[in-house]
Amino acid sequence: MTYCTAQDVIDRFGEDELIRLTAQANEFGEYGTEINQTQLDRALSDASATIDSYLVSRYPLPLANVLPILNRFACDIVRYFLHDVSPLDEVTNRYKEALRFLEKVSKGEIGLGITTEGERPETMDSATIESAGSVFSRSDKSFI
Repeated sequence: MTYCTAQDVIDRFGEDELIRLTAQANEFGEYGTEINQTQLDRALSDASATIDSYLVSRYPLPLANVLPILNRFACDIVRYFLHDVSPLDEVTNRYKEALRFLEKVSKGEIGLGITTEGERPETMDSATIESAGSVFSRSDKSFI
């Protein structure tokens, strides 16, 4: 299961950044102007495997739904993996934040809000409104 798609990463960080991170020089030393899909797919796969390694101890995989928080952290992990040499501090910090979150999930300190079957539980916390009835009505002429 992948927790994010190539389009998710593009939407978060921009196509220009991904082109820069995945561009490979051709035989003339010129860099491409398109995302290297093979390299991006490898990073997507590696990020999903990393997340799975933390979740497998608490939840059956694959999960029924990709949670938004996992999508965000998967994008951050992909971005970190694409930075081969000396990633920016921001990229490293987001990667470390993702790993801290996943570690807490694996220890049970943070829950994902899903059952051990990987589904969202039904909640009984819904608000209900009850009325004691009408105080006034159009047919009641006692107050005229």
